[in-house]
Amino acid sequence: MTLRLPDPARVDALIREVAASEIMPRYQTLAAGDIREKAPGDFVTAADLASEAALSRRLPELLPGAVVLGEEAVFAEIHKVRPNVGCTTPVTAALAAFEALGAKGIGLLTPYAPEINEKFVDYFAARNVNIAAVATFDRRDDREAARISVASIEAAAERMAAVPEVDAIFVSCTSLRIAEAVARLEARAGVPITSSNHAMAWHCLRLAGVVDVLPAAGSLFQRATR
Repeated sequence: MTLRLPDPARVDALIREVAASEIMPRYQTLAAGDIREKAPGDFVTAADLASEAALSRRLPELLPGAVVLGEEAVFAEIHKVRPNVGCTTPVTAALAAFEALGAKGIGLLTPYAPEINEKFVDYFAARNVNIAAVATFDRRDDREAARISVASIEAAAERMAAVPEVDAIFVSCTSLRIAEAVARLEARAGVPITSSNHAMAWHCLRLAGVVDVLPAAGSLFQRATR
């Protein structure tokens, strides 16, 4: 399936519109009941929920047939059935992994188009994550992304690790399979490496109370959540 992208200008305009209608009216006016901690140190507010709901309704208008799934929407659906269970997503897990690793400068390696990478960098910056370097295989077809070899990822990670500010590498995209090779990649690159699937597997285990140390699975699997 070839990747289709909505008009970035229209997406930007919609985000600004939602910010004006859902976030700014709540700025510095939230009551105690409007704020909750979904994980230690990770807060969500009524403004977050309202803006995500509005974007989930409106974004598909810009790309018919697309499905919008935000963190809070995913967690809300799960909690309808299991109210107290811990939840994660690839990006939730990535953020937890960066914290567990104590990473200060992330190298972001993706198969995405450059314009999508720009949005990723903006998102992470909003979550106080410093993206020190970005590289992409620029695959516009999902099938091509899934065929990117471990050897190619390994070579790209080694080059990215040479950037002085990079102290951990995140391979983004659930189509890229590197979990079984992480320890070898880390040995070659010299910095911790994780990926969407690798981080989410680790985070699921930690949320479930499984704290086994697995050196063969890389640096992250030797860490607990903070």
